[in-house]
Amino acid sequence: MNGNSAVPQAAGELVYGYGNRVAYDVDSSAGARLDLRVNENFLKIATTMAVMSLVVVCSILTAHAADQKDTRPSTSIGTAHSPAISHAWARATVPGQAVGAAYMKIYSAVDTTLTGIESDVSRSVEVHSMRHQNGVMQMRAQKQLEVPAGQNVDLAPGGIHLMLLGLKKPLKAGESLQLKMTFVDGAGNRTIVPVRVPIRPFGQ
Repeated sequence: MNGNSAVPQAAGELVYGYGNRVAYDVDSSAGARLDLRVNENFLKIATTMAVMSLVVVCSILTAHAADQKDTRPSTSIGTAHSPAISHAWARATVPGQAVGAAYMKIYSAVDTTLTGIESDVSRSVEVHSMRHQNGVMQMRAQKQLEVPAGQNVDLAPGGIHLMLLGLKKPLKAGESLQLKMTFVDGAGNRTIVPVRVPIRPFGQ
């Protein structure tokens, strides 16, 4: 039997729906007339349950949104926590010279790695290291350069330096070149540090 059907229980009374009782009387001249009095407590309970359900749904959606927060590694440019570059300089070149070199000090408060360099004056830039082996000075390219937390890494003549390969024009004393240095920390966050590099006269 449908739970919402009205079934007479006794003279002057109906049970309607979910146990809600309403009173009725019969007017012989006008036919049957029902005087329905809706159970107010039932309406209050239904309204309260609807509000509580809405609150629960909103809480679940908020928690889900928090769980879905983007945790991908970030990329930033020149922030206050970026590796610090100081004492940057490059040596002037002579016409026809295809390569140049740049030097600097690199400091980082956290462990980070120099993974890439771009320049506006050369086709590419590589990290090179130099060392004596069997009485011969050897220079080797490095794919990346580790920068330990709290330490200065010196790029200087005769040691680690940046090699500017495929110069687009000679490096003239008194001018400057631009570098974009990309660092990646232990969490995978990338930081791009723009560096202005003054060019010194050849021989200095």
